[in-house]
Amino acid sequence: MSQDEKFEKLNMEMLQEFMEKNPHYATFFGLHEPYDWLMPDGSSKNVFESLDIFKEWVDRMKKTAKYEELSDDHKIDWRAIELAYERTKFSVFEHRTWETNPNAFEEIGGVFFVMLTRDYAPIEKRVEAIVARLEKLPKYLEEFRTRFEKSKPAKLWIEVAIESCQQIPGLFQFIVSATKGLISEDLHNQLAKAVMNLQQPVKQHSEWLQALLPRAKTEWALGREKFDKLLKIRSLDMTADEIYALGVEYLKELKQERGRLAQKIAPGKSVEEVMKQIEAKAPKTFEEALKTTREVMEKSKMFIIEHDLATVPKEDQLLVEETPAFMAPLIPFAALILPSKFDKKQIGIYIVTRPKDMENLGKHLNYANIPGTAFTKDSLDISYSQQSPTGARLFEGLVAEQKLVRVGHTTAKS
Repeated sequence: MSQDEKFEKLNMEMLQEFMEKNPHYATFFGLHEPYDWLMPDGSSKNVFESLDIFKEWVDRMKKTAKYEELSDDHKIDWRAIELAYERTKFSVFEHRTWETNPNAFEEIGGVFFVMLTRDYAPIEKRVEAIVARLEKLPKYLEEFRTRFEKSKPAKLWIEVAIESCQQIPGLFQFIVSATKGLISEDLHNQLAKAVMNLQQPVKQHSEWLQALLPRAKTEWALGREKFDKLLKIRSLDMTADEIYALGVEYLKELKQERGRLAQKIAPGKSVEEVMKQIEAKAPKTFEEALKTTREVMEKSKMFIIEHDLATVPKEDQLLVEETPAFMAPLIPFAALILPSKFDKKQIGIYIVTRPKDMENLGKHLNYANIPGTAFTKDSLDISYSQQSPTGARLFEGLVAEQKLVRVGHTTAKS
C-alpha cells in the first residue's frame, strides 16, 4: 500500500469516527446514512470528545504516512488536518464559545432547514429523518443546558439565543405546512405530532435562557493576546495593528470610489442624494425582491455559460430562499449555505433576510445591490473547491466576477 493509500484510508476512518459523534455535520457534508436520523450529544462531553478525535487524527497521521512521500494534494490535506486541530483546540480552550454562547439552534436548526430544502433524497425519506430528529430534540436541549451550569454566558449572545428560540417553532410549523400533500398522511401526522410535542421543551428552553440573563457577562471579545494567537493559528502573517491599518485604508479608498461613482451617476449631487436615488429604485415587496434575485442569478448563470467564462456543472443548483426567522438575528442581509461536499447534486442555498422595517426595503434590497454576480462569486467558488482538491477551480471561480465586469455583464456604475 502506497503512502497516499495509507493516508486516504486513515482519513476516511477518522472522518467516520467524527461523523458518528457529530451526525448533524454529516448531514451538512452530504453523508446521510445513517446520520440523518441521529442527533449529537448536546453536552460539553461531545465538545471534548470531538477535539480528542482531531488529536488522534493528527497523531495517527504522523505514524501512518510519510509526509515527504505524499502527493501534493495530500500534503495540502495533511496541513488542513493539522490546522483544523489547532483551530478546534483554540476554540475549546481559549475562545470557549461552547460555554458562553447558549444558542442551541444555531447549528441544529440549520440542519432541519437544509433537510427540507435540499433535494438529495425523496421527500418522504427526508421527512422520516426530520421526524426522528425532532423526537430527539428535547434530549439534546436538556444535555445542551448542562454546558452552562458553571459558566457566565455573554449577555449579547443570550439575547440572540432568546430570539432564535422564539422563532424556531415557526420553522417547524413551516415544515408541517410545506410537506402537506407531498408525503403520506400517516407520516404527515407523525410530523405534526412531533412538532406539537416540542412546544413544552422549547418553552422550557426559552425560560432557561431568560434565567441566564442575571448572571451574564457583558464582555465577549477575545482580547489582544488571544486574538494575536488566533491570527498565528490562521497563518494570516499580519498583526492586529496591521489588519486594522489595512481596514482603515480600504475604507478610505472605498469612500473615495463611492464619491467618484456618485458623480458618474448624478453629476453635482452628493453621495447621500445619490444613495436615496438608488434606494428609490427597489422592489415594492420582499416577495418581489426574492423573485428578482432568483431571476438575476439565473441570468448570471446563463451569461457565464454563453460567454464560456467557466464550466458550470449542469446538475449544480443555487436556490434562493427567505432566511428562516430563527437565523435572522445572525444574518441581517444574506448568506450562502454551502453545497454538501458528498452530495451528488451540488445544491447551494442563498438565503435573503426580510428587513424588520419594510418601509426601508430600498436600503436593504434595491436593484443596484441585488446580487447580479452571486452565482459566480459564491456558488461557483464553492462548487469548484468541492470538486478540486488542489483549489485550482476555486481560483477560477474567484476571478470570474472580474471577467464579468470586463466582458460587460456588470459595470462599475451598476
